[in-house]
Amino acid sequence: MLLSCTVQPYSRWQVKLPEDDRLANRERITLVANTNSKSAHTLAAIARYYAAEEDWKNALATVNQAIKLNPLNSYLHSLKAEYAFYSGDVSMAYAEATTAYKLGSRTLRQSLGLARIAVALAEFEMAGGIIDSLLVIYPDKPEVLYLAARKFAKHDDLAKARACYQKVVALEPQNQENAFHYARFLLARNEPVNARLVLEQAAAQDNPPRYRQLQAEACYLTGQYDSAALLYTRALTGQRADTVVLNKLIKVYQTTGYLDSIISVSRMAAARFPDNKTYLLLAARSLDKRYRYGEALAYYQKLHELDSLDSMVGAEMSYLQRKIAYLQRKQREQKKLADSLNRAVPAINFR
Repeated sequence: MLLSCTVQPYSRWQVKLPEDDRLANRERITLVANTNSKSAHTLAAIARYYAAEEDWKNALATVNQAIKLNPLNSYLHSLKAEYAFYSGDVSMAYAEATTAYKLGSRTLRQSLGLARIAVALAEFEMAGGIIDSLLVIYPDKPEVLYLAARKFAKHDDLAKARACYQKVVALEPQNQENAFHYARFLLARNEPVNARLVLEQAAAQDNPPRYRQLQAEACYLTGQYDSAALLYTRALTGQRADTVVLNKLIKVYQTTGYLDSIISVSRMAAARFPDNKTYLLLAARSLDKRYRYGEALAYYQKLHELDSLDSMVGAEMSYLQRKIAYLQRKQREQKKLADSLNRAVPAINFR
């Protein structure tokens, strides 16, 4: 009825909705927060505005105040579950979603919310039955199919899991969450080619590092080493130092035999982890192979400082020092020979 009255000929004046105020969310928060009495509904509204700004800390704090005023309101617990989930506290999210589900009318939103969080925790004691029920009611809804696929995979019902993953790919080929977990499922079944194709279909410019890492793994297993190296490098960009990705990138370059690339990544790894003897030793040996003895010696010396009792490092460093001394002696001898030849040859006058 409200919608039918917003335009003529049903109404002379257009209905104005709260969203039409054209205020920024922060202005709305200030406006609502300054009201004299704050009910649970008012606090819920403020929490939603914080959530719209992705300010999960304040959204959680505000919805907690609302729950104190109305502790049996399932909608408030659903909001808290959602905000906790996005803030990274999945355990709290599951507890609140379970409370909301028990208290509430068990709407689609509440059921999906609980199922989504349960899947993130791999906790299917309660949510498994909910997912089964949702699948019966919504057999073609991609989110429900994805949740069902995760549940079936967890319970080793592999045929049903594969069917659900594939159906989501058919309905939403760009669904990255489904693509990521389907590809993991395929890699675990030794199907790297299919995994790579699924990931490529859903790939985008803003893929998170974990997605790129899985793409890189699929490329490596299918022999696409250059693509694997590129994806591992991109996964490292802009994130905290990650030894897992560094080790896999080194493995790719060792497989291809790209010595200069091994030098580059081992030096980067040693810079990020200056106490990691594996990276220091790899940098030292790789530089040695490129006849860059002075640079190699610097890494051996760092290794020796970390562990002066390591006989292998001591032996390699001693051998390298002898090589450096030998080369320096040869250079001095060559210089002396060149100088003597210059003195022996008379200057030629071309006039």
